[in-house]
Amino acid sequence: KCADVHSEAKTKGDVVEKEVDVAGLPKTEPVYYTDTKLTECKSKIIKIIGNYVVLDKTVFYPTGGGQQHDNGTLGSAKVVDVVKVKGIILHEVESTAGLKVGQIVEGKIDAGRRKRLARNHDSAHMLVGASRAILGKHIWQAGSHIEPEKGRLDITHYQNLTEAEKLEIEKLANKIISEKRKITKTLMPRNEAEEKYGFLLYQGGAVPGKHLRVVNIENFDTEACGGTHNTNTSEIEQIKILKTEKIQDGVIRLVFVAGKDLIVTKELDEKGLLENTLNVLAKFGVKGKTADIGELGAASQVFKVKLEDLPKTFERFFSEMKDNRERIEDLEKSLGQKPEGGEALLVKELNSAQDLSVVARVVFEHWKGQGKRIEQMESQLAAKRADILLATAKKIGSADVVITEEGSFELAIKIANAIIGKNKEALAIISSVDKSLAAAGEKCKIDCVKVLQSLVVDAKVNGNAKRAIGIGEIKLNEKEIIEKIKAYSR
Repeated sequence: KCADVHSEAKTKGDVVEKEVDVAGLPKTEPVYYTDTKLTECKSKIIKIIGNYVVLDKTVFYPTGGGQQHDNGTLGSAKVVDVVKVKGIILHEVESTAGLKVGQIVEGKIDAGRRKRLARNHDSAHMLVGASRAILGKHIWQAGSHIEPEKGRLDITHYQNLTEAEKLEIEKLANKIISEKRKITKTLMPRNEAEEKYGFLLYQGGAVPGKHLRVVNIENFDTEACGGTHNTNTSEIEQIKILKTEKIQDGVIRLVFVAGKDLIVTKELDEKGLLENTLNVLAKFGVKGKTADIGELGAASQVFKVKLEDLPKTFERFFSEMKDNRERIEDLEKSLGQKPEGGEALLVKELNSAQDLSVVARVVFEHWKGQGKRIEQMESQLAAKRADILLATAKKIGSADVVITEEGSFELAIKIANAIIGKNKEALAIISSVDKSLAAAGEKCKIDCVKVLQSLVVDAKVNGNAKRAIGIGEIKLNEKEIIEKIKAYSR
């Protein structure tokens, strides 16, 4: 069903098909379709090819339809993979010792793994139906991948789901589970199935053959599917959507778990995530907060990060806000401005916020506001510095040359822009810690690249005649720099 999983399966099948000659062998009877809950079956070994065992019938489900294969044993041999090639099911075992052609062998699958796979596959179908009911008829399954521990469903939708939409889909799916609806599996002629159910049957793409195995969740969802499924929605127990994300334009991925045992495990993980998030907030003065996983999800959407990344995201933002605050204080001193303060008010606002999504928005907006203020103040400082530097500029030919040093390369760029913006004949030469730059005004005839190449020896210089940046600081003194520039001003 899933494009990427199908490509993997096809590649595996292609490789096995080249390695294993199944010509002349009868197709394997798939006993797993007779009864999903059947966990063991006695079969006859038809052929052994390398580490692959072919049986007349099997209880082992091969990888396909987005669902992983069964594991288990054939006699005493451990089955590590199961693939299907041209209707022949091949059981890859660790060792064929003790197995021989014609032998009747008992195959036993890992019943727990099968149960979890069937439960998650049922859940994928449930979530397709629930997504269509909540989001609209444009919803179409774009792929799925079913593992024992979790499932993945890709649907066609124009934007990532909101927390409210995710919860609505989850709520509807769990409602259908609680109603104990029947899940039927029927082999039908293709034309009859299409006439009865329409083309929504082909959620995972075209299905070959004259007959289709139709999986129907009573009055809710119908799909052509070859996976293992239960007989009643109550066997799913419960579905929980862990996260949603946009994986490409028009395709949204839902990652989910099913079954109360797995959900309890995930809830324990969520509890730890919640505690970590609240501990980070407390470290920065935001104390006494309580929240649930829904609030964490809403907060993560504010920052556009994965749920599990929320604690370190809060930590990063608070750390950057501290650095920004120190930068603002330095700029206030340089500009002779009265300190603005306001940090105590910020902490007060964060502590009065009703939920974590509000905390996240306040933090994000404050951080963004700091960035804008720093940008404005640095522009003001650059303009002030440009006036002072131009007042002491050296006249070389027709150019007014400014030579200076600046610790911050970002500020150096702003100063250079201010200088050549104020004086069209200016040439600004500014050296920073590990970079240097030259910027020429509109009427300045000195080539920045050539000048900078002469000032920063053996350095890589990029740019053009009006602006150039060199990797490395200028180690010449002002007199030596002036002499170099004179050579290009003639």
